[in-house]
Amino acid sequence: MLTNTATTKEPAFPLENFHITDADLPTFRDLEFEDINQLELDHPGASDDEYRKRRDHIAGLAKRFRETGEITDVDYTEEEQVVWRHVAGRLEEIQHR
Repeated sequence: MLTNTATTKEPAFPLENFHITDADLPTFRDLEFEDINQLELDHPGASDDEYRKRRDHIAGLAKRFRETGEITDVDYTEEEQVVWRHVAGRLEEIQHR
């Protein structure tokens, strides 16, 4: 399970057609944030300790972002990348309909 992260002020890749300044963003530390670490008992990963540890790690980064506004990259595993590629593809199909 990967838990190392890298913090950067520069984007991972340039976005030439998208420009935003810090002034354009809301003050994240003032927004409510649900307790993302809690899982319902019927959640598919509720009894999977490795899944819960990984999810808690990523949720902790999300909470830190909400508290500080600092973006921390997550190094997703190859298995996670495969899942997200599948999900993104399916969502694209659905949105075209």
